Amino acid sequence: MAHSSAVVAPAGMTLVGDTPFDIEAAREAGAVAVAVTTGIYAAQELQHADKVYNSLLDFARDLLK
Repeated sequence: MAHSSAVVAPAGMTLVGDTPFDIEAAREAGAVAVAVTTGIYAAQELQHADKVYNSLLDFARDLLK
């Protein structure tokens, strides 16, 4: 049986996280960086994300618009 692995290109993908490290990972992968202030980092510390939300619910509401 042949083994194949699928590779997903990050273009058009979004990484959601709550740390500056998550934002950095998104940038390195070429994905859109979305931050939520649900962790220990304040919005100011996450300002380098493409978009910052106060909660996952706010993010979900924005997706449904």
